[in-house]
Amino acid sequence: MYNHKEGNHAFTLIEMLVVIAIISIISGVTLVALSPSKNKAKDERIKTDIERARGIAETLYNLNSQEPYADVSVSKNNELKNVSDDIGAQNSQLVIMLASPALSYALYAELSDGTYYCADSKGRTKTLSSSPSGPECQ
Repeated sequence: MYNHKEGNHAFTLIEMLVVIAIISIISGVTLVALSPSKNKAKDERIKTDIERARGIAETLYNLNSQEPYADVSVSKNNELKNVSDDIGAQNSQLVIMLASPALSYALYAELSDGTYYCADSKGRTKTLSSSPSGPECQ
């Protein structure tokens, strides 16, 4: 409301409501546009963590010559527990499948689109439509 005598200018209620509505619309559009980027970032973090877990498994392989991957377990290794916790923070779960005897392994976790990222002891990494059924990414 503009008062000619005093020279004050104040916003009316309608003007304030219009500004709030415009800000709300812009915020909503921005949040919707950023959602896919957030999922991609989570998936990339899971893939990085799987690669890190594979590095830990290969280090354990070099240290243990009897059953090379017998120690590739979250319960037996604090570094793998840390990786598992990181993947858990992305709303997924690190799964370790060992062959019997423990001569090979597969590590995998579910991505946001329902596929699985897998890394195995043969150096393969794949994105699979279903979880691996054995200690290899097939």
